[in-house]
Amino acid sequence: MKNNYDIMAEQARQLFLGFDRAAVCRRAGLTDGPDGIRIRFLGEEHLIRRDDGTVLNAAGERASFNTVLSIYDVLCRDGTHLPALRGEFVPITALSRIHGTQSVHEDLNAPAAKKFSGKSAQLAAACRRRGGIPSGKGDVAFVLPVFDFFPVRLSFWEADDEFAASLQFFWDANALAFAHYETLWYMAGELTARLLREL
Repeated sequence: MKNNYDIMAEQARQLFLGFDRAAVCRRAGLTDGPDGIRIRFLGEEHLIRRDDGTVLNAAGERASFNTVLSIYDVLCRDGTHLPALRGEFVPITALSRIHGTQSVHEDLNAPAAKKFSGKSAQLAAACRRRGGIPSGKGDVAFVLPVFDFFPVRLSFWEADDEFAASLQFFWDANALAFAHYETLWYMAGELTARLLREL
């Protein structure tokens, strides 16, 4: 029996299959090779298989739910060109029309921040391995490529006498032209999971 995640991933796959692959590639600057479309996500190569649109990770295994939804959402957009980045990073709460999302943002990132605590040097090294460039405020602060054409800024602060460790993600002010609001959470969740695995 399929769970809701499986159902959502399948719906996204079917949506992708309905798009013109050549147009998708032209828009995102990708190449449609003999085995499918290769796309870098969070610094790692992924393959969208030609025969059925399944997304595989670098190991040739089915990609995670967060990865699949992120890739399909960014690619399944109308238009002949990618949107323009505004070049201004803002917290995800600034992109939401729903009030009170700041506490949700902090609650979701708190467990990861606690695990990163005391490991700033390792976290910084992991960000560099993923193509990150130091930028912004924090004990660890990097701009990282979600896709080659779409970045995120990660800021991490170690705990001190007054505050717990804190992890925040900042998105381009035009991020919602690239992906739905919920998808930004998938992207941040997947990046966090991959960084934690490296530690």
